[in-house]
Amino acid sequence: MNVLQAANKTHRSVFGAVILTTSLLLASCGSDSSSTDTTTVDTTAETTTTSTVLELSAPDALTATRVMKARQPVAVVERDTADGFFYVVEKQGYVSRYSPDGTKLSDALDMTARTKSSGERGLLGLAFRTEDNATWYAYVNYSDREGTNSYIDEYMVDSAGDFIKDSRRTVMTIPQPYTNHNGGDLKVGPDNMLYIAMGDGGSGNDPQRLAMKLTSLLGKILRIDPAPTAAARNSDTYDIPADNPFVGATDSKGNPALGEIWAIGLRNPWRIHFDESGALWIADVGQNKWEEISMSAPSGSDRVGGRGANYGWSAFEGTHVLNPEMSAENHTPPVFEYSHDDGRCSISGGVAVNPAVIPSLNGWYLFSDYCDGKIAGIQMRNRAVADSRTFTDSLGAIVAVQQMSTGVYALSIEGPVYRLLAS
Repeated sequence: MNVLQAANKTHRSVFGAVILTTSLLLASCGSDSSSTDTTTVDTTAETTTTSTVLELSAPDALTATRVMKARQPVAVVERDTADGFFYVVEKQGYVSRYSPDGTKLSDALDMTARTKSSGERGLLGLAFRTEDNATWYAYVNYSDREGTNSYIDEYMVDSAGDFIKDSRRTVMTIPQPYTNHNGGDLKVGPDNMLYIAMGDGGSGNDPQRLAMKLTSLLGKILRIDPAPTAAARNSDTYDIPADNPFVGATDSKGNPALGEIWAIGLRNPWRIHFDESGALWIADVGQNKWEEISMSAPSGSDRVGGRGANYGWSAFEGTHVLNPEMSAENHTPPVFEYSHDDGRCSISGGVAVNPAVIPSLNGWYLFSDYCDGKIAGIQMRNRAVADSRTFTDSLGAIVAVQQMSTGVYALSIEGPVYRLLAS
């Protein structure tokens, strides 16, 4: 997943969408050793526009420093900034705990008996939630070993930061009709609700047209309260927030909509992100021509963006008609798209950079592409793309670009985890 259309050539202003690339994902295997090396990438470009945010110009290049090597890393997650450690989600079925310098502290969780890395399947996402600022719960998103279901499980976490294995309970089980397009990300939003990114169920071109069906959880962003009461933790259950957009609604045929749904019309939202304002960013992997980035800002009393949004798949791939018999009126188009030119294939999202982490990239969203492995970015102004550029040469098979209080990181499925710094 990765890439920017404007490669290392011209920084150009764009409105709405820009051409780049997409498809999806995961292969290869890395060893469990820790090492550090630094690669400085000098990316020169002709500049036709000047991007200034808070009086700081965005750099022409980023330095990628390898801080560690893990086993098929797909996510880095920070529970609490006071912890002094972070977690790496390893697709084979491990959640490992590391210090900021890349030293492995423990295998906080071993799920290899419940899942395995195969194609797009495995352990895919992790999020942490607390209700009293004392007791922490971890939520994992994974596919079973047979690839027939996606699961959201909950674990209690002990004071050292390791998972209490016997505390596991299943929150949700979502059947998968095919073995690909599982989505896999989890985020706890500013409202302390759990948001779950689900792919359209797989195969190609959304054959069952599930992504926009209100009677299916596939091809959606879901929003749930995973454990609203202590009693709920004694059973496989969750609550549907009453203010979810489709609670009490029906589809065009009069069938009751599933209340868990927050947004619809997604193909394979591999990585999602909430920025400091509560805007929802979605890196949605395309079919075979276009990759897309969608962004929805909060509106009204909402604390999180995307409420009730329809992102258009599979009537559209990006901004381009795919299944002409489908209707997606008033859908939310991507803010940015890129084609599969130059070997790009699958977008790897993605973070809106916190200016406290990289001040010169305030207002920028960084991402990559699985096939070209370069770190790219778009600058947003007034909810439109004002600039786009590529910041590094290839770093390998990048599957995620993510952010913690300690920095912005790019993860290769081959093992290396890089920290990105302004050159």
